[in-house]
Amino acid sequence: MRSLNFDILEDVCSSLADTPTVLAFSLASHACRSFSIRRLLSMKPISLTKEPIVRSFHQFLFGDITKKRPGLLRGLIIDVLPDYNKRKEVAQLLIDILEYATHLEYLELPSPQDMFAYFEYPKLSEAMWRVSTLREFVSENSQAWCPDAEAIVKNTRSPLKVLRIGSYDLSFSEGTGAYRPAMLGQLLEHIAPTLEVLDITDVWILYNQGDRGGSFPAVRSVIMGNQTGPVWVDVFISMFPALDGVLEVGPLHGHDGAPLRADAAEQARVRAINQSYQEQHRWKKLNRVIGDTHTLYMLGLKCPVRHFMVDRVCSHRKQAVFDFLRDAPSSHLKLTILLSHGLGVFDGLIPDEVARKLTHLVIMATYDNCETSIGADAHAVDSIKWEDVLSKIKSSLQHCRQLTHLLFIVRYNIYVNEPPLAYSRSFVTSVRSLDHEATAAELKSALPSLRYILVTSNGRFD
Repeated sequence: MRSLNFDILEDVCSSLADTPTVLAFSLASHACRSFSIRRLLSMKPISLTKEPIVRSFHQFLFGDITKKRPGLLRGLIIDVLPDYNKRKEVAQLLIDILEYATHLEYLELPSPQDMFAYFEYPKLSEAMWRVSTLREFVSENSQAWCPDAEAIVKNTRSPLKVLRIGSYDLSFSEGTGAYRPAMLGQLLEHIAPTLEVLDITDVWILYNQGDRGGSFPAVRSVIMGNQTGPVWVDVFISMFPALDGVLEVGPLHGHDGAPLRADAAEQARVRAINQSYQEQHRWKKLNRVIGDTHTLYMLGLKCPVRHFMVDRVCSHRKQAVFDFLRDAPSSHLKLTILLSHGLGVFDGLIPDEVARKLTHLVIMATYDNCETSIGADAHAVDSIKWEDVLSKIKSSLQHCRQLTHLLFIVRYNIYVNEPPLAYSRSFVTSVRSLDHEATAAELKSALPSLRYILVTSNGRFD
């Protein structure tokens, strides 16, 4: 019976999901404390951010070697700059932890370039890439090239499933600051068979139509950063043939993408080529697709998409949004709308093909008085009224009869630098004093299919 009780206690502890509850459970008895320690070490990464924390945690793990606590550790976040004269001593403590953490699955380095340059101790990065049990590695290096971070990525002995790297974690093509598909495939070929999530948000990929690089046959989600030119779907399908989770292509970059943003004919040409390619080659389905109106329009997806998240939706890009939503109707949709381009954006924005299946919608309506992109309407910025915005939203969703969930966010950014820029004081005053419950009730009355509504607002003066 005693053994059964311990088994039950351990099962109960293993089901606890938050730290305060586990700590409270640990106070019940000595046995509960042992179970709680095991649970705490496995439920979330341990952050080692200061020298005293490193020393205390090392003592905790190795103070009683019979308890084998290092083997219980599942995740680490290492971001520590100790006393300069003790940096090698602290580095050795970290190495001890890494070498004896035989079930470590998660490792995150928030500032690898600063940390490794400070330690000047190559054995530390070597200990990291020698870990053979990692499933996820995160390096957020965006300051300067870090050879130690690159060594970890290139030499890791772990069958990584998730890789999230910054813009300076790998060597890129000189003179471009970007990676070619072939180069990326070569650098990551040792983890390609197991990799399922590739997050290269801060990494620029430079590619042309028909470029072929390494293939990542197991990748199901890929998150990319800015695009600098045409978006070619054949390159993505070649690199990520099994994609069915998240595809984030990012926006068309401000400076480098300016000529293409102004060239509607070229965007249409790229879209036509991409759609023609998908007549023979396409993904089976995608769970979520994220980008701006330019990148998603050029991508021209023809496979089923459950959830679109579209940035920078405005009146002069409305037809492009209409086209790519119609070609891949989704049940979940998020639209970030620029009110400074005028309220015509709401007229006929949701295609009938989407309206028939749309159940979840997020509308983030943003207003600012310093929008300088193509199509910004100075008259709209100066004269917009809250009542007109709400009326447009209600009328634009009348045909969405399956819509059950609506999140409506309205946000303003008012720049008051010299010389002062005009803005609609009426609109800002209305948003600042917005009655969220009354607005939700008004939306519910206009859209009777809604079951869950959340209205929120915020803003700032810069």
